[in-house]
Amino acid sequence: MLKILAVEDNPGDQVLLKEALTETDIDYSVKFSLSATDSIQDIYVEKPDLIIMDINMPGIRGDEFIGIDQTGPNITGFKKVIFLTGADLPESQYDPQTQKILIEDRSYTLIKKPVNHNDLKRIILSMMVE
Repeated sequence: MLKILAVEDNPGDQVLLKEALTETDIDYSVKFSLSATDSIQDIYVEKPDLIIMDINMPGIRGDEFIGIDQTGPNITGFKKVIFLTGADLPESQYDPQTQKILIEDRSYTLIKKPVNHNDLKRIILSMMVE
């Protein structure tokens, strides 16, 4: 079973994401965190196989999350993250470090909301075989 940590502050988007995941027919369990800050603890406790994270959240933005360097286990070592956005954010609008990571590291993916379940399934399956 695929363990997913979904980081989404909007309850309506949580419902839509859960529906999209259900339609993929992938055997999964999902835990929701309301912010990137909350998700840091959940990563250590839950040890997810995959993180699906909204970009536009209060506090730490989703795209800033991959640059976090905490004491203890390094969160940046977590390599399977799907970022979700409802906005049109070209990569050039990210900070230079995040832009470099998103372009060079194919284990991070950005998809636009609303999430298409076929695209989500394809992306999850491709990330899980790497």
